[in-house]
Amino acid sequence: MTSGRKLVAALLLGLMTLSFFATPSSAAVSTQTVTILGGVIDETHALGSEDPYTETSTDGGVTWHPAYLVGEHPWGFVEGTNSWLNCGPTLDDCLNQTSLYRYRFHVPDTYSSPTLDAAFIVDNLGVITLNGTEISPGQVAGNWNTGGPIDVASMLHSGWNEIQVTLVDQGGLAGINYRLVISLQSDEEVIVAPPGSEPIQVSYNANGGSVSKLSDLYNIGDPGFNLPTPQRLGWIFLGWFTDPLEGQQVWETNYVPASTSTLHAHWAAPESAPVDLANTGGDVTWPLVAGLSCISVGLVLALRRRQN
Repeated sequence: MTSGRKLVAALLLGLMTLSFFATPSSAAVSTQTVTILGGVIDETHALGSEDPYTETSTDGGVTWHPAYLVGEHPWGFVEGTNSWLNCGPTLDDCLNQTSLYRYRFHVPDTYSSPTLDAAFIVDNLGVITLNGTEISPGQVAGNWNTGGPIDVASMLHSGWNEIQVTLVDQGGLAGINYRLVISLQSDEEVIVAPPGSEPIQVSYNANGGSVSKLSDLYNIGDPGFNLPTPQRLGWIFLGWFTDPLEGQQVWETNYVPASTSTLHAHWAAPESAPVDLANTGGDVTWPLVAGLSCISVGLVLALRRRQN
């Protein structure tokens, strides 16, 4: 083999090594299932207290507040629950009016095969929707369910989703009782929003640098927002992460937080900054060094043989 061919072989060997080791491993996709029960009285949530999942409105959705755990109802309970819900702390509240109930949950950016298994008891009439599309066949009264998991791919979307019940009371007692099981394939979890109108706070830890603002407030259901870019003299900003040292990276464009959290800036000195290949999320610093080392060794050996 001539020295020129040896040089080419050494280069190819180095590039193949770099290509092999720089390929990041993808996260495993698994079944993510969230069960929401309305409602459950236990040692944490007493009779007459606020339900941890459900919001209600009596002014057509202008203002929202947590629903209340009101206990027993003559019509019984959906399996897994032991309390009905109402817009007031007893079954005698919110009579002879229309009230709204909602449950919000955050779906990851990448998901597949979403299903919903829902069971409701409504007193008196209720229309149940997912992101504005009716699940129930118009107004339903008393017991109603989906009859098992149903495909909701055409109704669901990434980001915040909302199941809503429009309840019309016709006298006597008022309220709802329900079970929701949301399931999909994803490498990230489905997160349920807490009730109440308080916005989600995202705090920023510049981790040795400086940032133009310390936090952002996000109202559930609003469009995403851009994260600020911190500064640190002599360092390269790698991005915002969920942990000070490791964690998952949060991209700067159209960020939709799922819960109150703190994001941490990650930095690298210029001589040790990792190479980001097409935003794959993989840190390829050491594979890059290994590949370049192979190339360098190949070049040295080829030049020495050529000189000999």
